Amino acid sequence: MKLKPLFWQLYPAFLVTSLLGLILVTIIACVTFHHFYLEKSLEDLQTRAQILSGSIKDQDVKSSTFQQRVVALGQQIDKHISVIDFDGHILADSHRPKQIGKSVLEDPEVYQALNSVEGAARAQRYQSFFKKEYLYFVTKQMEITKTPYLIRVGLPIDSIYQALKSIYLKVFIGACVVIILVALISLYFVYKLTLPIEAIRKWATQVATGDLSLRINTKNVYTKEVKSLAQAMNKMAFNLKKRMQTIHQQNNEQQAIFASMSEGVLAVDTKQRVQLINHAAKQLLQISGIDCISTPIQELIRSSEILQFIKDSLELKAPRDKEIKVFAETEKIFKVTSTPLILQKGKFIGCVVVFSDQTQIRKLEQHRKEFVANVSHELRTPLTSIKGYAETLKNTAVDDENQQKFLDIIIKQSSRLGDSIDELLTLSRMDKESKLELEKGSLKQVLESAIEVCRPKAEVMQQKLSFTDETNNAYAYIHPHMLERAVVNLIDNAVKYSGANTQIDVILSKKDQYFSISVIDEGPGIEQKHQDRLFERFYRVDESRNSKVGGSGLGLSIVKHVALSHGGFVEVESHSGKGSLFRICLPVS
Repeated sequence: MKLKPLFWQLYPAFLVTSLLGLILVTIIACVTFHHFYLEKSLEDLQTRAQILSGSIKDQDVKSSTFQQRVVALGQQIDKHISVIDFDGHILADSHRPKQIGKSVLEDPEVYQALNSVEGAARAQRYQSFFKKEYLYFVTKQMEITKTPYLIRVGLPIDSIYQALKSIYLKVFIGACVVIILVALISLYFVYKLTLPIEAIRKWATQVATGDLSLRINTKNVYTKEVKSLAQAMNKMAFNLKKRMQTIHQQNNEQQAIFASMSEGVLAVDTKQRVQLINHAAKQLLQISGIDCISTPIQELIRSSEILQFIKDSLELKAPRDKEIKVFAETEKIFKVTSTPLILQKGKFIGCVVVFSDQTQIRKLEQHRKEFVANVSHELRTPLTSIKGYAETLKNTAVDDENQQKFLDIIIKQSSRLGDSIDELLTLSRMDKESKLELEKGSLKQVLESAIEVCRPKAEVMQQKLSFTDETNNAYAYIHPHMLERAVVNLIDNAVKYSGANTQIDVILSKKDQYFSISVIDEGPGIEQKHQDRLFERFYRVDESRNSKVGGSGLGLSIVKHVALSHGGFVEVESHSGKGSLFRICLPVS
């Protein structure tokens, strides 16, 4: 069933009811007028009959002058006058002189007047002679010329109807005017009644959308109940808005706390459906999608171990914690802690699960172990060599040539040990002082100085060392000593790992918002699988090759730290058998 607006329910009903009442009153009025006019007409006919009796009282009813007198009176009062004797014969007639002597005893009004005690009668009937409906009044007259007779006075009904028609027309016009007034007044009052209700409807619609700023105007409301309702709703909206603001503020504070947490927080109900989840949890668990509320966790989390942990937590209804490994794109280690959710009445409704990413901590712990092992290995190797040759010199008779050889090895290993310790101290200092004191300096001068440091070793290897400045002596904010050491490490590696008669190029250029220091060699290159770990401390691509060329495995770590301390980064491009390109990128400003 199609619903209609209240206006179109009230207004037609109000209008139809008013119209029906008006029509009923109009009909009653018309019927009343009809009967009233007929009664007045009969009273008029009765009065006329009495007057006629007096005017023809002393006349001879059988004389010709009497007939003429009746005709004259009929024309004068415009009525049909008949004088009838008690035998029912017409003695005189104003409109039918030829009917004189004819019996009209069968006429109902004549018959009733002759036979009634009152001696009078009325009738409304069709007159065949005139072919019209007439209204007649008949009365006995006993005192005229000692010959009793009846006087009948008649009036055609159409003349009455003609008069009534004029009255009906006026009544109809008046009714139409009243109908228009009723329609307009009904429209006004129904509009006044439904307008505040419509305003309340619009208010409710706005409130349903969450807009509580709209208020119902009660100035033009004249209905006590509706005005009270509107005022109550305005007050309710005000209080509701105040409460919603408090709730929103608390929710925003809660969301801000959840959003700022590095730990992932996930709340589930007893049916394992998500009730709350923060952004950190979505990132840690790699959950895509904006709205996860009421979604089963099986549709969001793919780790069977996490799902089993949540299921066990809901079954046990007790706090639990566990370290779980998750294998996605990369291995991640989570410390997962669950706490039951219990209402004040003691009802268990779910649990809160907190995810803490332990991957980096575990990696750091592993790196620390590897670092200790590598440092021990790096220091133990030269120390073992020094100790061995020193004991040989002490306990064994060695000729001068071997003695000199052993002493050279001890000096070389001591130098290697000192370099390792120096580089470890450098890295330690850089870790402690994450930001270097930078000053504006010439990049070209730093690079030329680094090249001159490495040139003697390159000449021994019969290598050609070239420098190209594409920036036209650019200046940047740098730490000259540390930057020079980083470039020296790159050039030194290129010299050590490139063969004889090879080319080593150092290029200074600018790309976008960075200065680029590139060191390009023609060495054996580096496989792709090693490139991601090249800048880790003590990482070696080939232990046998590194043992031959020397080095502590810390040089590239120092390069990376220097670049980061300048606000830049390092890159490597290399293919096995095709040489390598190491690049230090420093910000222009």
